[in-house]
Amino acid sequence: MISHIRSDQAKIANWISISLAIFILLVRFLYGQHYRKSSFDITTAVILLSLALLIARLVVSHFVLEYGTADDILLEGYTNYKSLDLDKIEAGTILSLVSRLLITTVYWLQCVLLLLFYTRILGHIHWVKLCIRITWMGIAASYIAVIFATLLECRPFRLYWQIRPDPGLCARAYVQLFVQCICNIVIDLFLLAISYPVLRTQGHKWSEKGRIALLYVLGTFCIIITCIRVVYIHGSNSAQPSRSFWASIQAVISTFVANVPSIYGHWKLRIRKRTQSSSGRRRNTQPDTYVLMDELNRRGSRPRGDYEEDPASNNTMRSESTKQGKREDGSFWISESEIPRPADIGKDTNQC
Repeated sequence: MISHIRSDQAKIANWISISLAIFILLVRFLYGQHYRKSSFDITTAVILLSLALLIARLVVSHFVLEYGTADDILLEGYTNYKSLDLDKIEAGTILSLVSRLLITTVYWLQCVLLLLFYTRILGHIHWVKLCIRITWMGIAASYIAVIFATLLECRPFRLYWQIRPDPGLCARAYVQLFVQCICNIVIDLFLLAISYPVLRTQGHKWSEKGRIALLYVLGTFCIIITCIRVVYIHGSNSAQPSRSFWASIQAVISTFVANVPSIYGHWKLRIRKRTQSSSGRRRNTQPDTYVLMDELNRRGSRPRGDYEEDPASNNTMRSESTKQGKREDGSFWISESEIPRPADIGKDTNQC
C-alpha cells in the first residue's frame, strides 16, 4: 500500500531538494569560473538557465501546494463547493502546469549538460559521435512531445481546473507523466550507451576503476528513480503533493548525476594545487596532470597516418610541452592515470 504524501511533506521535500540542486549547480558554476579563462560558454549558459528555472519552480510549486488543484479537490471528494476558494484552485491548477513545464525543462537541461560532457571527452570515437547526434535529436523531439502532452491532454483547456462536471482522467495528467518519464528513460539509456567507453577505461587501481564505474552506475540510478516515481504517483491517483514530491526528488538526483563528474575533477585539481603549494615546489599553475576534454578530443581525432610524436606520450617532453599545450579551463574530470582509453579509440566502427 503506497502511503499518501501530505502537502506539508511535499513542501519540505520541494524546498530541500531544489535547494540542494541549486547548491550543486552553484558549486559547478563557481569552480568553472575559477579555472576557466573564458567566463561564458554553452555549458555556463545551461547552468545559469537551470538555476533560474529551479528557483522559479521552487516558488511556483510552493504556491501550487498552498492553493491546491482541481484534481486534488475531486480526489478528496468535496461536496460543498461553496466553502472553497475556486479562484485560488484555478490559479493553483494553472501554476501546476507551469511547474510541470519548468521541471521538464530542468530535467532536459541536465541531460544536455551530461551530453556536452561526453561529447568533449568521447566525441572522437566514430560510433559514439553517431550516438551523440541521435541523442541530440532525441532530446529535442522528446522535449517537444512532453510540452505538447502537458498542454494538450485536456481539451478544451479549461478542463484542467474544472470541478463540475467531473472533467475525467485528463485532469490527472497520466499521459503527461508517462510521456515525460518514458522519454527521460530513453534519453538516459542513450547516455549510458555513450558513456560505455568510459567504463572500459584502462585504470591501474581498483579505486580508479571504481570511480569510473560509479559514473556509469549513477546513470542507472536515474532510471530507477524515474520508475519509482511513476509507481508512486500512479498509486496515489496522481495527487499533486505526490507529483511535487517525486518531481523534486528526481530533480536533485538528475542534477547530481549531471554535474558530479565535473565537480569531482575541479575538487581533485584544487587538492593537488594545495599539496604542491604546501611542498613549495614551483610548477605550472595550469591543470597539467588533469585531462582537458578538448585536448583529449584533439588527440583522438588526429587523422590516420599522422604519426607525429605526441608530447604527452613522451616522458622526456611531458613536463613542459604538455603543460603549454593545454588551456586553463575547467574541462577535466579525472587524473592522467585515468584517461579514458577504450580499446577502439582511433578505429572507425559503425555500431550504435
